[in-house]
Amino acid sequence: MHKFDFLFRLHQVHHSASTLTPLTTLRIHPLESLLYQMRSSLIHGTCAGASFYFVGFQADSWQVWGATIWVLVFNFLGANLRHSQIPVSYGTFENLFISPAMHQAHHGVTTMKYNYGSVLSIWDRMLGSYRSGDKSYKLPEQAQPLLKQLMMQNIKWK
Repeated sequence: MHKFDFLFRLHQVHHSASTLTPLTTLRIHPLESLLYQMRSSLIHGTCAGASFYFVGFQADSWQVWGATIWVLVFNFLGANLRHSQIPVSYGTFENLFISPAMHQAHHGVTTMKYNYGSVLSIWDRMLGSYRSGDKSYKLPEQAQPLLKQLMMQNIKWK
C-alpha cells in the first residue's frame, strides 16, 4: 500500500489521522476495504482448502459470529492498541512480532516507510524497513478534508 502511488492514495485515508485512537483502525478508504476483504478471503480459503486436502477435514476452532476466538483476541488487543496512544512494547519479542509501539511509529509523517507488518516484524527486518517503537515520530499536524481523501488526491504531509 505504501510503495505504489495509486495504492497509497487509497491508504492515505488511514494515515491522515492527527491523533491515534482505536477508531483509526476503521479509518480506511472503501476501495482499500474491498481489496483487504478480497485478500483475506483468498488467504483463508487457501488455508481452509489446504487443511481439508492434506488433513481430510477442516480443523475446528471456537468461533464467535464466524471469526475464530484468536482473530477476535488479536484484533481487540492488537489493532486497538496499535492505533492508540498507549506505546506498549514487546521487548525482545519485537524481534518477531510488531508491537503497538512499533506500529504507532509507522504512522509518523517521516516514519511511514518503516514497520509495514501487521503481525510479524521479521519481514521488516529482512527487507530493511524495521524501526524500533520509540516515541520520536510526529503525526500529521491537521486532519485532511475527507472528500479530498476519498477522491484520492495526493496529500502533502506536514
